[in-house]
Amino acid sequence: MNVAVANVPPSELDMWPGPVGWDSVWVADVRCRPATRDEHTTRACRRPHCDGAPVMALERTSGWWLYCADHLYGHRIRHGVVEFRTWHERERVS
Repeated sequence: MNVAVANVPPSELDMWPGPVGWDSVWVADVRCRPATRDEHTTRACRRPHCDGAPVMALERTSGWWLYCADHLYGHRIRHGVVEFRTWHERERVS
């Protein structure tokens, strides 16, 4: 599956500067999964007034909420895994 991140090309997202001494890391989001084929063709994005086809499902207490590629909010889908970007502190060299 292609990489999809809300309104930002993946190459640009990886170039956003982070805090000094920290590295950007993409990790799997266990609360999310790619939308199923049935969800993709029969339902719309969770956002009001958005008719985009869902690409990601987020598990909430009330069930699965679906989001289109324009509304992934910092998530991306890579090789069938939904990931989010976080920061990891570099080891200090004495």
